[in-house]
Amino acid sequence: SNARQHTALRPLISMWLAIASNAILGMEPDEDRRIWVIIDEMPTLHKLPELTHIISEVRKFGGCYLLGLQSYAQLETTYGHNAARVIFDLLNTRFFFRAPSKAMATVASDDLGEQEIDISRENISYGANALRDGVSLGHQNKTRPVVSPAEIQGLDDLECYLRTPNSMLITKLQLKYDRMS
Repeated sequence: SNARQHTALRPLISMWLAIASNAILGMEPDEDRRIWVIIDEMPTLHKLPELTHIISEVRKFGGCYLLGLQSYAQLETTYGHNAARVIFDLLNTRFFFRAPSKAMATVASDDLGEQEIDISRENISYGANALRDGVSLGHQNKTRPVVSPAEIQGLDDLECYLRTPNSMLITKLQLKYDRMS
């Protein structure tokens, strides 16, 4: 939608989402059912006060929420710091696309986690005679991000990192789309 239409439709879209979300919660529990609610540019809508409750409960009724946002700061502006954190934490599967700002890239990097790596070092010393020659081996454990903020900032169009719940694996994806004629 263009900006003028979006401004005019914003209250209606927010209301429709609230009604649809509450309707899902009014259904019989069914974990095999899938009702997808896809909201792109979510922070640009009016604040949905019951959103944290809905996201936390809707899974058992078959509801699946896919929320798109360009900036975590936008989410905080709309929902406040604590509610934004709760919303973010309730979303288990996450796709992180390129983030131009270091702040958002750092949020994504922190969320993707850290890994411990073992660095081996070999030092060789030579002395004036053969008795002074030596080799020493050392190991050092170091913790670093699985994906650095710079790597997130450098992603190409349609490239992202995927983190799924209950998995330690972080997957880099290259998505494709076909233009509809």
